Amino acid sequence: MGPVKRKQVFPFLLGLCLLFSVPACGREVPSGISWTAGTCAQGSLMKREGVWVLRLAGTPEEMGQQAGTLLKPQVRALIGSYVPRMQKASGRTREDLLQEAHRLETGIPPTYVAELKALARAAEVPYEDLLIANLSVELFGSSLCSCAVASPEASSQHETLFGRNLDWYDDGLLASHGILIAVFPKDAKPFVSLSYPGLIGVVTGVNADGLAVANMTVSSLQTIIRTGPPETPDPPVTPYLFLQRRILEICHDRSEAQWVIEGQKRTINQNIMLADRKGGSLLEVSSLGVRSRPVQDGIAVASNSFHEDDVADKGGERYRSLCGACVQKPVTPDMLMKGLKAAAIPSMNVQCCLFRLGSMKATLSYGTLPASKGPFVEVDLAVLLKP
Repeated sequence: MGPVKRKQVFPFLLGLCLLFSVPACGREVPSGISWTAGTCAQGSLMKREGVWVLRLAGTPEEMGQQAGTLLKPQVRALIGSYVPRMQKASGRTREDLLQEAHRLETGIPPTYVAELKALARAAEVPYEDLLIANLSVELFGSSLCSCAVASPEASSQHETLFGRNLDWYDDGLLASHGILIAVFPKDAKPFVSLSYPGLIGVVTGVNADGLAVANMTVSSLQTIIRTGPPETPDPPVTPYLFLQRRILEICHDRSEAQWVIEGQKRTINQNIMLADRKGGSLLEVSSLGVRSRPVQDGIAVASNSFHEDDVADKGGERYRSLCGACVQKPVTPDMLMKGLKAAAIPSMNVQCCLFRLGSMKATLSYGTLPASKGPFVEVDLAVLLKP
């Protein structure tokens, strides 16, 4: 087995923040992309409760065909603009990215590869570009998110509250192309993903059992992707967005999800927030193993560092903002939303959401930066997850 390939990501993250927060002057960013309601076999695209909802059902190939057909203009615009921007910002060549992407591809379950290839064919985009986009967590360390969960005993609603900021790099299109995807895989649990055209993995999602998951890249992360020669192949490692989708498809609650995560080899360091109808759990996932961060007074909070609960100043500013919003009990949805607003990175806050896992309701915002300032819409997740 070859040496571990390590790279400090924080300087790259800072460079991306600067790159994507400048005005769009001089950029070739597609505009005027229309959304058109329609159907394709068991799939459909429609606007419900103020947001676009993509419904997919069937085999992996069928769902890929549905997504690529119904979102063809959006997929082509995002892939054509976003992937080259990320590559340029990373300072890496396309050949280098593809080499690493194909190494990671060996750990993606074959059903997801089949779905991704069907999506690429239907949308008429290169499969390799879609692969890179779905591996952006590993290839670019591309999230600086935050999350907080209040358990039923700490919540004014007497149900689990799951609040999430998705702070991702925006190139002029990403923020305005958020979409809810209701997925009904054959022989797996249905789930809803807060996502983007072309992504089949899960960044933020919840399944029909009320299990929610979200990841936060740890700023001091080091890749642990092996780079050994072909004659000594590395064991497959499931990339995070695909791992989180798999969790929603097969797990009923946090304990089952944690068991799945602990049994996986890791690609990069992440904080993973899990929540179900009984409360939340924060897992610090690294090459050393999985640490379950203690939940204090029914509250779990995380941003982009390990051991945020142990350090003298109680973590970074965003972490402290979310903790501060949850000090007074019981925690109301408005209190949690104020904490998310304070913790958001304005130039990157492409999505902001709050799941109420007992009633299966969602409050969410995307379309403008920062999303945490709204406007927000209310979505009935139970309705979206009806067969």
